[in-house]
Amino acid sequence: MKEIKNYLKSHEIAAEYTYKQQPVVHGYANRTLHINLSQNTIEEKPVTQQMKDLFTGGRGFALWLLWNAVTEKTSWDDPENALIIANGPLCGTTAYPGMGKSTVVTLSPLTNSVIDSNGGGFFAPFLKFSGFDALEITGKAEEDSIIVIDGNTQEIRIEKAPEEALNTYPLAGILTEMYAKDDRDRKNVSVITSGEAANHIRYAGLNISFFDPRREEVRVKQAARGASGRVFRDKHLKGIVVLFSGLTGASNNPAKPDLIRKAGNESIKKSPSMMPSKTTCGKSEQLTWLKSWTILIFCLCITSAMARILIMPTLIPQPGKKPLHRIKGWTAAGLAAL
Repeated sequence: MKEIKNYLKSHEIAAEYTYKQQPVVHGYANRTLHINLSQNTIEEKPVTQQMKDLFTGGRGFALWLLWNAVTEKTSWDDPENALIIANGPLCGTTAYPGMGKSTVVTLSPLTNSVIDSNGGGFFAPFLKFSGFDALEITGKAEEDSIIVIDGNTQEIRIEKAPEEALNTYPLAGILTEMYAKDDRDRKNVSVITSGEAANHIRYAGLNISFFDPRREEVRVKQAARGASGRVFRDKHLKGIVVLFSGLTGASNNPAKPDLIRKAGNESIKKSPSMMPSKTTCGKSEQLTWLKSWTILIFCLCITSAMARILIMPTLIPQPGKKPLHRIKGWTAAGLAAL
């Protein structure tokens, strides 16, 4: 803890911004956040009805923002290349499975063309409920920096962070401890990092964190496709931290919550991995299937072991025996294992 406090003392605020809190309406925070690391500027822009009608959200919003940020001459490592992290209108809906993913869009270092990727973790819903449907980052910081988005106090900062390690482990944990109020608050922090390797390779992804209270540790999901992690480090970003507490099932404020719940239940029913299996004679079919395969594998292992004990001695070269003797022995061992 003392080390983390020393890290925080080394931070220098390059820019800060405060904004007004506003509720999410029918899945939209109705604004996007724009940060220019070269100019150390932070601003918000409204989400128009046209954006909703044409692009819906998530990947659509991100592609629209990228389209307006770059030209046909922009390269992946130009300052104007935008790194965009977005959420969709269903993001943060607890009644529907899989609605916590972040969508990442940028120009790829691998192809110099548009790519999108997505990853789990808590960043996307925390970003939305902090007040933003998307985060657009352009420019390049002069030195390694961290972006902090505090949805609880409506404050955003760009902080120079020279001391912390670059690698996701331990950086994601360090930043979680640094910005959480206490141990219980760690679940309300999500961090995006890339790692030291992203300084040198063009296929690095982004790591998106969440705190696992059962394991009492920070875990990460990846948005790996397209090498957005290389763009992240090219902008001299060390991490992006978002904080939000108070998330509930009603936070997304859907227009038709009953319809969302019905669709979520239907999705769960259609997913064998998420639904309870039907019972047969008091035992689940899935459990019976698992037991059958376990018994089969066990029998194969026993058979293979017995084959080695009984047949392997015949494979040892013996005076007067032809090589054919060994081949027959191996054949017999193989048949016994089957």
